[in-house]
Amino acid sequence: MLRLPAPRVLVSLAIVAAVSSTGTVAVAAPTTGDPSVTVAPVAVEATPLAGADGSEPAAPSNVTAADADGDAGTDPATDTGTNPGTDTGTNPAKPKPAIAKIANRKATAGKSWKVSVKVKNPVAGKLELQQRKNGAWVTRKRQSVAGKQAVATVVFTMRQRDRFWYALASSKWRVVLRNAAKSTAATGSVFKLTVRPRYAPSKRYYQPKTSIAQSPGIGYNLTRGMNGMKVSKVQKALGMGSRWETMDYATISRVKAFQRKHGLRANGVVNLKTWLALGLKKSDWYGLDTWHAPVQVGLDATRKQRVEAMVGYALKYRKSHYVWGGAGSVKDGADCSGMILQALYAAGIDPRPITTVKHSLPLYRSSRELMKLKRFKHVPLSQRRRGDIIFYAHGSAPISHVSLYLGNGKIIELLPGGPVVRNFSRSTGSGTAKSVVVRPFP
Repeated sequence: MLRLPAPRVLVSLAIVAAVSSTGTVAVAAPTTGDPSVTVAPVAVEATPLAGADGSEPAAPSNVTAADADGDAGTDPATDTGTNPGTDTGTNPAKPKPAIAKIANRKATAGKSWKVSVKVKNPVAGKLELQQRKNGAWVTRKRQSVAGKQAVATVVFTMRQRDRFWYALASSKWRVVLRNAAKSTAATGSVFKLTVRPRYAPSKRYYQPKTSIAQSPGIGYNLTRGMNGMKVSKVQKALGMGSRWETMDYATISRVKAFQRKHGLRANGVVNLKTWLALGLKKSDWYGLDTWHAPVQVGLDATRKQRVEAMVGYALKYRKSHYVWGGAGSVKDGADCSGMILQALYAAGIDPRPITTVKHSLPLYRSSRELMKLKRFKHVPLSQRRRGDIIFYAHGSAPISHVSLYLGNGKIIELLPGGPVVRNFSRSTGSGTAKSVVVRPFP
């Protein structure tokens, strides 16, 4: 039997060497071309070659010279640690400036006002005291501030001649710190300044005001018995001339005739439609009886100045005319108590619950109501002084007339015949003076 030789296996060694970090060479497994034959990979120790000059081989690039002997050193290029010998730390940031405290938020008009401001951690610059006016902040005072101390105290002084700060009974203020570059470094909270009038009587009496709000108009119809400014306008529009300003029989008859002629309901009542048909203003329908004289003095006025403001405004009515139930301007006219109301407004006194609107209503008598007010001081007639209000009545009848005492035995009053300045007499055609007078400014 013939024996054939065993087939030869050709082994192809494709050696791919890679030197590991331990100096070992990894050799890839050889291939035979026969899937039934498997050859294991070979690991071979690699010996580094010496330098060309016979010196020791160079250390790997990631090993320092000090660690070339095998120590596990640290690469300074990747060292994230901190050298305690050279680390100086981070300087703490300087605290921000702050407006710490504002003292003295109340003052008296006509005197000085000192406001003290404390600033924590200030910067060198200017401290500004600002007032809110017409929707904007207005700088009123400036003071220099040094930035060296931990707390700086700055005092602003408002003088009597600086009238802007006490023009109102209440106003808004704030303090702003600006640095040397004029940028805002700190802004304090808004605070309110309360200003007391220079003349301030006991709180049980009426307190002076800088302005007096008008009473809202009510646009009422004119019916029988009503009187006042609106009746006067209607009578003049109907060509009735100057007469007693009341909705009497004659006035109502003329109103009915006018209404029939213009296709309106002829009931003699003047409503808004009839008022407009007469050619009168709609604004007067609602606002004619709401007018107040503007206050003539400021919060810094003394008692004497307020009395003079009251007397001076009453004397303007010497050029006015009498309107029964009226409390209008000098141009529109008023009656005796209507003149007194406007003189009080001019001096800064608002004698509510009395109003100019109530004054024009039927059966309402401001002269009687003025005497009843407990917030006015009542003194004996024998002790009367300039600016006091004198009341008159016929016997035991209710009060029906008032006048204003001018001093030196003189009074001013508004009578149906017109304004009169005359010597005071206890008994007159308007009645007998009551034994007690009202002193608006005690």
